[in-house]
Amino acid sequence: MDALGYHADLCQIDNGNIHYVYSIKGKDLILKVRSNHASKYPDVGINAQDIQKEIDILKITNDISIDNIKIPQLVEYEVNDENLPSWMIIESLGNPYDFYNCDINRGLSNDDFFRLGKNFSNLHSAIQRSELFDMLNDANGKDYFERYFEHKVGKVTEHQDLFSELKLNTSYLVHGDLIPKNLIFRENNLSVIDWEYTHFGSLELELALFLSEMEKGTKKKIPKDAQKALITGYSSTDGQNIKINERLLYKVNDAFSLKVR
Repeated sequence: MDALGYHADLCQIDNGNIHYVYSIKGKDLILKVRSNHASKYPDVGINAQDIQKEIDILKITNDISIDNIKIPQLVEYEVNDENLPSWMIIESLGNPYDFYNCDINRGLSNDDFFRLGKNFSNLHSAIQRSELFDMLNDANGKDYFERYFEHKVGKVTEHQDLFSELKLNTSYLVHGDLIPKNLIFRENNLSVIDWEYTHFGSLELELALFLSEMEKGTKKKIPKDAQKALITGYSSTDGQNIKINERLLYKVNDAFSLKVR
């Protein structure tokens, strides 16, 4: 077994979230090691229940293959108590796309943002499953969106109006950590990893966090026409009942541009 690469940055290592990529008989695999730890944000930690949640999600989504969206297959795993790290092995479908080092104005066109929006819409549609509804209702609890908001954005008391508006529509399942480092592209196919934050949440917050994370990495504001292309792509998929509130998405992104954790 040959180690091909190392997908964790220093922040991930500090947080106990480590990805190794191995090649076994020509097949690439990711070994994800998760230690129980306190997050660098004092209100959030990682524990065995979170790790088990991600494994359960991957078991339910292992047959998703809609258009060019694919969920990595779970190969093997072990969940341990707080004294030992837990781990899982999943398929590696390629390397994370380097959004951070691209030039937003030249490296990604509006057509690219349109395709991303369409991919995200397909992904969201694919995970609206009764098995996930039942599992996450039990795993997350009723106050999960508030805890998630405070982890990703800030204290509810400091953003009460925005939180209240977002919470009005949290009936859809979202990935919860749809950031560039969790997106893998190969031969026009999109694969998404890291599912421990999946919850009933806000589609607008999901997309705004993606845009803000890109801006934070590139240190450039994403032009409004590129944001519009993302929204148009999201809304273009035939037969979709999931709709984005464009005004609210802009509101969230403008509020937290270059500031999101």
